Amino acid sequence: MAADSAATERNPLTNEITNIIPDFRKIYHISKTSFGISCWGQGIIQNKTIMEFLSEFENSCVEKGDNIDQVAEKLSEQLRKAKPEVQNRMGLHLAGYHIKDDKAIPQLRHIFHERWHSKGDFTKENCHEEAHLNGKRIPFKSYVPYPPLFNGDNAIANCLINFIPAMTDGKQRIQPDSLTLEECLELAELVVGMSIKRLNYYVDSESRKVPKTVGGKVLVAKITPTKGFEWVKDELKSD
Repeated sequence: MAADSAATERNPLTNEITNIIPDFRKIYHISKTSFGISCWGQGIIQNKTIMEFLSEFENSCVEKGDNIDQVAEKLSEQLRKAKPEVQNRMGLHLAGYHIKDDKAIPQLRHIFHERWHSKGDFTKENCHEEAHLNGKRIPFKSYVPYPPLFNGDNAIANCLINFIPAMTDGKQRIQPDSLTLEECLELAELVVGMSIKRLNYYVDSESRKVPKTVGGKVLVAKITPTKGFEWVKDELKSD
């Protein structure tokens, strides 16, 4: 899991950026289950930061021994209950392992609110087996053990994962389950780091500098079957 640490405040009427907050954590460790959650989009829920919201959610709703589907269902329910209702784009990726018959099975879920949802509505997606396009569910051809998940400012991730394979007729592609853990960590940090740096050079249609809506420090965490969630790069430890 990797994320930047910049948060954007906008005027609710005009959607114009009014402030960019540094040192805003977007990865959460559910210590009761050793799962991880990475966040994108709206970062304030019930007048709390998303990390404060998740901390209260863990303390009040999560039980030791919960599997990722139980956590995802409980979290979906809490998000739907939130007041004021969520109406901006946002999502949470949940990741961890389930041990079955002495085998460690990766589990990835995505809980998100998109433009096609009504206010306060969320979809809970099994990222191994299905995708969503404009609200329509589309099944993958087969189970994908480690699908790459990316949201928010996803231009760099899309370029590496989707556009380059298309440009090379599939002769050059990234296949996550063929990479070592260290290579995955390097790739995750590369994607977020490049997403931050590219905004130094881009301008909009009126030749104005694109706002640094992705920025700050790069945060990286790993989850393994034996040790669970571990921080790899966390420069916000003082929180």
